[in-house]
Amino acid sequence: RMTDSMVENMHPETNKDPEYKKLLYERIGECCMSQGNYHLATKNFTQAGNRIKAMKALLKSGDTEKIVFFAGVSRQKEIYIMAANHLQRLDWRQDPEIMNNIVTFYTKGKSLDSLAGFYDAFAQV
Repeated sequence: RMTDSMVENMHPETNKDPEYKKLLYERIGECCMSQGNYHLATKNFTQAGNRIKAMKALLKSGDTEKIVFFAGVSRQKEIYIMAANHLQRLDWRQDPEIMNNIVTFYTKGKSLDSLAGFYDAFAQV
């Protein structure tokens, strides 16, 4: 199983070719994913510039707090929608903060159909 220190030792020098670095970070991220080390995979995918894969790794981790934070700083439509979809699987009826995040993320992701579906589910409570 890969550890933080192992991965740090594998990271390329700063003067290496950017494409080489990106490929290496991607491969390390994929290896971490296969080992179930989702937070480390997220870090490496982010360093590779692949925020979608990074978010998918975070979603697998189930760490809601980090998912909400990552969606907020990423500012990508797809990531907002992925985060909102994840939050809908939680017990949002009991937590107003989760409800607010769902509405915010669907709105920022411009996923009006999903937002309408959420409001429909909310109205049926």
